[in-house]
Order: sequence, then structure tokens, then C-alpha cells
Amino acid sequence: MVRRGSNRLKLTRFAIGPVRPLTAYAKPATPPPGGSIDGGAASVTVPFRLLNNHIYAQVSVNGKGPYTFIVDTGGIL
Repeated sequence: MVRRGSNRLKLTRFAIGPVRPLTAYAKPATPPPGGSIDGGAASVTVPFRLLNNHIYAQVSVNGKGPYTFIVDTGGIL
């Protein structure tokens, strides 16, 4: 049974790439350029929703939105 408004996909193949060293996932030594908090603040509190162990936040991009973004915490299981 497919719910209204949902899609069904059939996986026909997949590939696994080469193993990457853990350093490929390390925190950068310096923050990436181009990001900032409005008003030059050092920190900000962001409301979020935690659903099925995923963090979702409502954000605006270039004055448009709000859009729902999933936050990648970079956590390792």
C-alpha cells in the first residue's frame, strides 16, 4: 500500500566507494570562510525539532524561507 503523496523507489544497484581515513571527517583546523551570524554575534540559540534521532531546524536563506533543514552533526556511531 502506498500512502497518498508518497513515492516508491526500486533500488536496482549500489556501489560502495573506497574506505576513507577518519581524518577525512575531522573538524577543520580553521572555520570555513563565508559564514556569519547576523549582527556579528559570537553565538546564537537555534530552536530545533528532534524526530527519529534527526535534528531539524527552520532556517531562512538569503531572506527567503523558512525552509526545513536537517542538521548533520557529524556524529559517529
